[in-house]
Amino acid sequence: MDSIIKKLPIPAAGVALGLAALGNLLAPYGEVVRILCGALSLSLVGLLAAKLVLYPSLIRKDMENSIFASVSATFFMALMQLAGYLAPAAQVPAFALWCAAVVGHLALMTWFSVRFIGRFKLAEVFPTYFICYVGIIVASVTSPIFGMQDLGRVLFWFGFACYAVLFAVITLRYVKHSIPEPARPDR
Repeated sequence: MDSIIKKLPIPAAGVALGLAALGNLLAPYGEVVRILCGALSLSLVGLLAAKLVLYPSLIRKDMENSIFASVSATFFMALMQLAGYLAPAAQVPAFALWCAAVVGHLALMTWFSVRFIGRFKLAEVFPTYFICYVGIIVASVTSPIFGMQDLGRVLFWFGFACYAVLFAVITLRYVKHSIPEPARPDR
Protein backbone atom coordinates (compact mmCIF):
# COMPACT_ATOMS: atom_id res chain seq x y z
CA MET A 1 0.00 0.00 0.00
CA ASP A 2 2.88 2.32 0.80
CA SER A 3 4.26 2.04 -2.73
CA ILE A 4 0.81 2.81 -4.19
CA ILE A 5 0.53 5.96 -2.09
CA LYS A 6 4.08 7.01 -2.97
CA LYS A 7 3.55 6.56 -6.73
CA LEU A 8 0.05 8.08 -6.93
CA PRO A 9 0.28 11.22 -9.10
CA ILE A 10 -1.48 14.48 -8.24
CA PRO A 11 -3.63 14.26 -11.40
CA ALA A 12 -5.42 11.28 -9.78
CA ALA A 13 -7.44 13.98 -8.03
CA GLY A 14 -8.98 14.71 -11.44
CA VAL A 15 -10.17 11.11 -11.60
CA ALA A 16 -11.62 11.51 -8.10
CA LEU A 17 -13.45 14.64 -9.24
CA GLY A 18 -14.77 12.87 -12.31
CA LEU A 19 -16.02 9.92 -10.26
CA ALA A 20 -17.81 12.18 -7.76
CA ALA A 21 -19.44 14.15 -10.58
CA LEU A 22 -20.37 10.94 -12.42
CA GLY A 23 -22.05 9.61 -9.30
CA ASN A 24 -24.15 12.77 -9.06
CA LEU A 25 -25.00 12.55 -12.75
CA LEU A 26 -26.11 8.91 -12.48
CA ALA A 27 -27.97 9.33 -9.15
CA PRO A 28 -31.42 9.36 -10.85
CA TYR A 29 -30.70 5.86 -12.16
CA GLY A 30 -29.84 4.36 -8.81
CA GLU A 31 -28.38 5.28 -5.47
CA VAL A 32 -26.04 2.27 -5.59
CA VAL A 33 -24.16 3.70 -8.57
CA ARG A 34 -23.90 7.09 -6.88
CA ILE A 35 -22.55 5.54 -3.69
CA LEU A 36 -20.07 3.38 -5.62
CA CYS A 37 -18.73 6.39 -7.55
CA GLY A 38 -18.55 8.40 -4.33
CA ALA A 39 -16.69 5.62 -2.54
CA LEU A 40 -14.15 5.29 -5.35
CA SER A 41 -13.68 9.07 -5.38
CA LEU A 42 -13.26 9.16 -1.62
CA SER A 43 -10.70 6.34 -1.83
CA LEU A 44 -8.56 8.31 -4.29
CA VAL A 45 -8.87 11.49 -2.23
CA GLY A 46 -7.88 9.50 0.87
CA LEU A 47 -4.82 8.08 -0.88
CA LEU A 48 -3.78 11.56 -2.03
CA ALA A 49 -4.28 12.93 1.49
CA ALA A 50 -2.12 10.08 2.80
CA LYS A 51 0.58 11.00 0.29
CA LEU A 52 0.42 14.60 1.46
CA VAL A 53 0.92 13.49 5.08
CA LEU A 54 3.45 10.70 4.49
CA TYR A 55 5.45 12.15 1.59
CA PRO A 56 5.16 15.95 1.68
CA SER A 57 8.50 16.32 -0.10
CA LEU A 58 7.12 14.46 -3.14
CA ILE A 59 4.09 16.76 -3.21
CA ARG A 60 6.34 19.84 -2.89
CA LYS A 61 8.46 18.57 -5.78
CA ASP A 62 5.38 18.05 -7.97
CA MET A 63 4.10 21.52 -7.08
CA GLU A 64 7.24 23.06 -8.63
CA ASN A 65 5.75 22.15 -12.02
CA SER A 66 3.06 24.63 -13.07
CA ILE A 67 1.04 21.94 -14.86
CA PHE A 68 0.90 19.66 -11.80
CA ALA A 69 0.28 22.64 -9.53
CA SER A 70 -2.67 23.83 -11.59
CA VAL A 71 -4.13 20.32 -11.87
CA SER A 72 -3.89 19.92 -8.08
CA ALA A 73 -6.96 22.16 -7.81
CA THR A 74 -9.02 19.10 -8.74
CA PHE A 75 -8.33 17.82 -5.21
CA PHE A 76 -10.33 20.70 -3.71
CA MET A 77 -12.97 20.43 -6.42
CA ALA A 78 -13.44 16.74 -5.57
CA LEU A 79 -13.77 17.63 -1.88
CA MET A 80 -16.53 20.12 -2.72
CA GLN A 81 -18.39 17.40 -4.61
CA LEU A 82 -17.86 14.86 -1.82
CA ALA A 83 -19.22 17.35 0.73
CA GLY A 84 -22.48 17.13 -1.22
CA TYR A 85 -22.44 13.35 -0.74
CA LEU A 86 -21.98 13.78 3.00
CA ALA A 87 -24.57 16.55 3.48
CA PRO A 88 -27.74 14.40 3.76
CA ALA A 89 -26.19 12.34 6.57
CA ALA A 90 -24.15 15.01 8.39
CA GLN A 91 -24.88 18.60 7.35
CA VAL A 92 -22.50 20.38 9.74
CA PRO A 93 -19.37 18.30 8.94
CA ALA A 94 -20.27 18.42 5.25
CA PHE A 95 -20.50 22.21 5.38
CA ALA A 96 -17.16 22.39 7.21
CA LEU A 97 -15.59 20.18 4.51
CA TRP A 98 -17.10 22.33 1.78
CA CYS A 99 -15.84 25.55 3.41
CA ALA A 100 -12.36 24.05 3.86
CA ALA A 101 -12.31 22.97 0.21
CA VAL A 102 -13.38 26.42 -1.01
CA VAL A 103 -10.79 28.15 1.19
CA GLY A 104 -8.15 25.61 0.10
CA HIS A 105 -8.94 26.23 -3.56
CA LEU A 106 -8.76 30.02 -3.09
CA ALA A 107 -5.46 29.62 -1.21
CA LEU A 108 -4.10 27.48 -4.05
CA MET A 109 -5.15 30.13 -6.57
CA THR A 110 -3.34 32.79 -4.55
CA TRP A 111 -0.19 30.69 -4.15
CA PHE A 112 -0.26 29.73 -7.85
CA SER A 113 -0.62 33.38 -8.88
CA VAL A 114 2.34 34.43 -6.76
CA ARG A 115 4.50 31.45 -7.76
CA PHE A 116 3.80 31.19 -11.50
CA ILE A 117 1.93 34.28 -12.68
CA GLY A 118 4.23 36.57 -10.68
CA ARG A 119 7.06 35.66 -13.02
CA PHE A 120 4.88 35.49 -16.11
CA LYS A 121 6.25 34.07 -19.35
CA LEU A 122 3.72 33.59 -22.13
CA ALA A 123 5.52 30.50 -23.44
CA GLU A 124 5.03 28.82 -20.04
CA VAL A 125 1.24 29.24 -19.92
CA PHE A 126 -0.77 26.03 -20.37
CA PRO A 127 -4.47 25.13 -20.70
CA THR A 128 -4.32 23.44 -17.29
CA TYR A 129 -4.36 26.93 -15.80
CA PHE A 130 -8.13 26.86 -16.45
CA ILE A 131 -8.43 24.18 -13.75
CA CYS A 132 -6.78 26.32 -11.11
CA TYR A 133 -8.73 29.51 -11.80
CA VAL A 134 -12.02 28.42 -13.35
CA GLY A 135 -12.39 25.30 -11.19
CA ILE A 136 -13.68 27.42 -8.31
CA ILE A 137 -17.00 27.38 -10.18
CA VAL A 138 -17.54 23.92 -8.65
CA ALA A 139 -18.22 25.84 -5.44
CA SER A 140 -21.05 27.67 -7.18
CA VAL A 141 -22.54 24.39 -8.37
CA THR A 142 -22.40 22.82 -4.91
CA SER A 143 -23.33 25.96 -2.94
CA PRO A 144 -27.13 25.40 -2.97
CA ILE A 145 -26.67 22.23 -0.88
CA PHE A 146 -25.47 24.47 1.95
CA GLY A 147 -27.71 27.49 1.30
CA MET A 148 -24.74 29.52 0.08
CA GLN A 149 -26.17 30.62 -3.28
CA ASP A 150 -25.01 34.25 -2.88
CA LEU A 151 -21.41 33.14 -2.38
CA GLY A 152 -21.90 30.68 -5.23
CA ARG A 153 -22.96 33.50 -7.57
CA VAL A 154 -19.92 35.59 -6.63
CA LEU A 155 -17.60 32.60 -7.20
CA PHE A 156 -19.30 31.82 -10.52
CA TRP A 157 -18.75 35.34 -11.87
CA PHE A 158 -15.19 35.37 -10.56
CA GLY A 159 -14.49 32.05 -12.28
CA PHE A 160 -16.18 33.27 -15.46
CA ALA A 161 -14.02 36.41 -15.48
CA CYS A 162 -10.93 34.23 -14.99
CA TYR A 163 -12.12 32.08 -17.91
CA ALA A 164 -12.43 35.11 -20.20
CA VAL A 165 -8.94 36.36 -19.34
CA LEU A 166 -7.36 32.90 -19.58
CA PHE A 167 -9.07 32.15 -22.88
CA ALA A 168 -7.44 35.22 -24.40
CA VAL A 169 -4.03 34.57 -22.82
CA ILE A 170 -3.93 30.86 -23.69
CA THR A 171 -5.10 31.51 -27.24
CA LEU A 172 -2.36 34.13 -27.62
CA ARG A 173 0.18 31.69 -26.21
CA TYR A 174 -0.61 29.05 -28.83
CA VAL A 175 -0.70 31.62 -31.63
CA LYS A 176 2.74 33.02 -30.72
CA HIS A 177 4.53 29.90 -29.41
CA SER A 178 4.68 26.37 -30.75
CA ILE A 179 3.79 23.31 -28.72
CA PRO A 180 6.88 21.90 -26.96
CA GLU A 181 8.30 18.77 -28.60
CA PRO A 182 7.44 16.24 -25.84
CA ALA A 183 3.77 17.25 -25.98
CA ARG A 184 3.38 16.42 -29.67
CA PRO A 185 1.56 13.12 -30.19
CA ASP A 186 2.85 12.65 -33.77
CA ARG A 187 6.38 11.83 -32.69
